[in-house]
Amino acid sequence: MKPDAVENLIKRRSPVVVNNHDVCSNGCMMFEQKEIVDVDEKCVFCQSRRYKVVNDTLKPEYSMKLVSIGG
Repeated sequence: MKPDAVENLIKRRSPVVVNNHDVCSNGCMMFEQKEIVDVDEKCVFCQSRRYKVVNDTLKPEYSMKLVSIGG
């Protein structure tokens, strides 16, 4: 099953919340979610960049889904 299909199934069948978080490419940290995008933002531990440019659009280098259960 594709990841999006699993996420949609979870949303329909349970009260869990799935959040997407940008993470360091070396696994050092998760970046804070911000409204203002800092193009030059880097990991505080290894200095890896948070974003890459794809077709003139900023995309996170890596991201992960975090599932919250309960309220």
